[in-house]
Amino acid sequence: MAEGRRQRVREKVAKGGINILADHEKLEFLLYPYIPRRDTVPIARELLREFGSLKAVFNASVEELESIKGMPKLAALTFPQFKPLIYSAENNVCEGRIQTSWQAAEALTPLLGYGKKERVYAMYLGVNGKLLNIALINEGETAESDLNTRRIIDHALKAGAEGVIIAHNHPSGAAVPSDADKTGTRRVGEALSKVGIKLLDHIIIAGMGSYYSLFNGSEEEAEEKLFSPSFWYK
Repeated sequence: MAEGRRQRVREKVAKGGINILADHEKLEFLLYPYIPRRDTVPIARELLREFGSLKAVFNASVEELESIKGMPKLAALTFPQFKPLIYSAENNVCEGRIQTSWQAAEALTPLLGYGKKERVYAMYLGVNGKLLNIALINEGETAESDLNTRRIIDHALKAGAEGVIIAHNHPSGAAVPSDADKTGTRRVGEALSKVGIKLLDHIIIAGMGSYYSLFNGSEEEAEEKLFSPSFWYK
């Protein structure tokens, strides 16, 4: 019975693409490679019941997805990667240039504007602000999320970056830096400077319409300012 349903869903996709499917069918279809012999319908429906929408499923953290009964670990690791992967492909992020905090926030907001848990991303820039890479650094509960200095530096060295912008979200909806945010920023900036790389900014994103730059201030203040050649905390 499950195989017959799979065949019908596959035929729908072959004829009209995945977007003709209902949301639960889309999740069923995406789970097929991870669950080759079992029925994926119960897991798909439980994902929608738990998170409320397809968008929320893809914005859930690995840990939240793993909490769903029967959810394969590899699928839980893969689903949160769909959004940044598609965003990067559609916007050609590696071909762009970032020269202000406002531009950086605009690029990072689609990755950080949703979700119940904090996520930390790092944006890596080359000569004249050429965007080399955007990497997920960490995610977790508010108290657990940290800037993970070693991982930030490792990605910077691999990318050959000259400058780094770090960003994280505040699920509470308030784009206000905490003392821990400021302390962590100083630590990352000092560590990057030791390997000859500049920390250009740390941006806090709260929802889809609000951000704060630790280097340049509020959205209105940061919009027109180019990155300073010196660190804000010196």
